[in-house]
Order: sequence, then structure tokens, then C-alpha cells
Amino acid sequence: MDPDPTEEPGDRAGAARALDRLITESRTRGDLRRALTAMIERARLALEQDDPIRAHALASTAVALAERGGDARLAARATGLLGVVGRSQRRWAESRGYLERAIERAAEGRAPRAEAEAWVELATLHAERGDLAQTRRSLERARRCYTALGEPAELDRRAPRLLALAADRARS
Repeated sequence: MDPDPTEEPGDRAGAARALDRLITESRTRGDLRRALTAMIERARLALEQDDPIRAHALASTAVALAERGGDARLAARATGLLGVVGRSQRRWAESRGYLERAIERAAEGRAPRAEAEAWVELATLHAERGDLAQTRRSLERARRCYTALGEPAELDRRAPRLLALAADRARS
């Protein structure tokens, strides 16, 4: 198993280079699943590095390759990431569309973790927009997914913060 290049939080540039190498090597070897996983992680890292254009390009490529390869779980993860990129740029409608599509893809691919993550991201979008009712609904759907995974406490830390943000934004 390859070491996780994202384990060194202080060296994002090194992690980016390691992920870029892993993407290239995996594609060369024909290991599409590993290449897609690395591409999604590289897109996340690009977003953390405040490079939404690169994040969008990588996630879009990952979606196309995952769809071509018939991997609904990875297509859902990459589509959800496109929603996060859109949200980071305050492109609300685009973000919501991607996140809703990620939820559909996750359900089609029987990928409850990807579905749960997409519901949390949708809750975050609603919270940032100040829509408390939709934030609650999205968090409840995420909780159902996490419960099905045997991880009902997964939202215990995040849900109160998102609900508080939604309430605060609703008052603004």
C-alpha cells in the first residue's frame, strides 16, 4: 500500500507533488480506481490551497473518468467535490445542483458514505445561506446515512455548528 501523501499537513506542496505522481503512475499502470481516488484528493488539496480553478478541473476530470469506468461511488465523491468548489465561490445554485447530483449518484451506487458526505455539504450550503429549515433537513438525511453505516455520532460535532451558523445567517 502506498503511503498517504496527505498525511503531512505542513507540507501541502509536497503532498500535491506526491498526489500528482500517484495520478500519473496509476493512469500509466491502468489502475483507474487509484488514479481517481488520488485525483479527488488532489482536487481537495487544491481547494485547500485556494486554487478553485484547479480543484474544479481535477474534480470534473474525475467525474468524467468515473462515469466512463462505471464507478458510481467515485463519481458521487467527485461530483460532491464540484459542489464544494461551487460553494467556496458562492455559486449557490451550481453548488446545490452538483450536491444533489452527488446524492443521486451515491444512492445509485449504494455508497452511503458518499451520500452522507454530500448531505453534510448540502447542509453547509444551506447554513451559509441562512436557511435553517433546509439545514436541519439535510443534516437529518446525513444522520440517517451515518446511522446506516453504524456511525450515528458522526454529526455530533458538526451539526450544532452548522445549525448555529444557519440561525446566525438567518438573523443577518
